[in-house]
Amino acid sequence: MLGPVNFRFESAMFDSTNKTVYGHAGNWNWQDACRLCVQNPLHPSFFVLKLWSYFIPQAPSPDTLNALVSLYTSNSYAIRPVLEAILMHPDFYEGPAMVKPPVVYIASLMRASGTFIHDEQWIWLCAGAGQQLFYPPNVSGWDDSRWLDTNTFRGRWLLTTGVLDDHHVEVWDSSYDASEQPNPALDKALAVFDYPPLRKEQQNELVRFSNNAFPGSLANWQQIAYRALRQNALRQLTAVGPDLQLS
Repeated sequence: MLGPVNFRFESAMFDSTNKTVYGHAGNWNWQDACRLCVQNPLHPSFFVLKLWSYFIPQAPSPDTLNALVSLYTSNSYAIRPVLEAILMHPDFYEGPAMVKPPVVYIASLMRASGTFIHDEQWIWLCAGAGQQLFYPPNVSGWDDSRWLDTNTFRGRWLLTTGVLDDHHVEVWDSSYDASEQPNPALDKALAVFDYPPLRKEQQNELVRFSNNAFPGSLANWQQIAYRALRQNALRQLTAVGPDLQLS
């Protein structure tokens, strides 16, 4: 599909009466509307803060804001120099982590695990997590401050389940290691996602789960099945844990 094409100005559909934009009245055309927006004294700081917020969760310091505004205006309102400055700013690397948008989250899981797109389930799975590609809720796009709630987090769990459709172990075919110990089990689960860097707190929780997933004494029929179930659970918990949700 081509999507929207053949953009053009239709004079017959244009409002040729006087219009007031930011306190200025006149018979403005579409070019005037852009000019009036850019020439508004609040535009540079608004633009810089908006662009900054897409990459760094906390607001810039007054000195940083002023420097970026100056960079923007001194380069004839070019966006690239401002974007480069933001991406090179220490706050981008040292500031608090941001929650990954659902599409970024699933893309990172798929890349780490070597999973490929082979069906259409990702469309509705991403929608359930709050972000269907090319279908934002309105013209302003998605709200990056609202990625996690009791509804959309379920969508993230299902996204992980979708990835693990290609990376789960069979429970009832007697093929799994009946003697696997907790630490090797966790190591195998982390390997699925190429050993992601985890904070000590999350790793400790995974170790605790691996050690306590089932009683120490198991019946013969439980030996293989329960260890396979533990492995699948460790893979799911690793992926949905906080460290893989953050950039």
